Amino acid sequence: MKIKQILYLMSFCLLLSATTFAQQVQEFTISGTVVDKDKLSMPGVSVYIKDKPSKGTTTDNDGNFKLKVVYGDKMIFSFIGFKPSEHVAIEPKTGLTITLLEDNNSLDEVVVVGLGNVQRKNQFGRCHHNGQHQRYSVSLPLHQ
Repeated sequence: MKIKQILYLMSFCLLLSATTFAQQVQEFTISGTVVDKDKLSMPGVSVYIKDKPSKGTTTDNDGNFKLKVVYGDKMIFSFIGFKPSEHVAIEPKTGLTITLLEDNNSLDEVVVVGLGNVQRKNQFGRCHHNGQHQRYSVSLPLHQ
């Protein structure tokens, strides 16, 4: 008789924990706006789930975002030249405002790379030898 009572009690506890877990695993949506310290909207901010970078989005031209998350997910907001911000998702929310602060120490140098198709008809090359250093220079006329 006591064994039956213990089994019923264990079954009840297991069922209770399963329903609580099911409530926490449900996806819900969080939406809002990302702004800078002057309250100006920030387009192009990366918004993603920590440890799940493939699950994310970017803010639109007005700084708005919308992301489906699970209870406890850590949302990361990042943009070049700004300190990343973190928000823990615990409930569905609309109208969330995230403020990113500038990170003056992170940008020492910016490198811009241009890519495109170039048609090469003639190639000229030369080699200079100056004592210890050898320098190569290639001149390519660009025809479009």
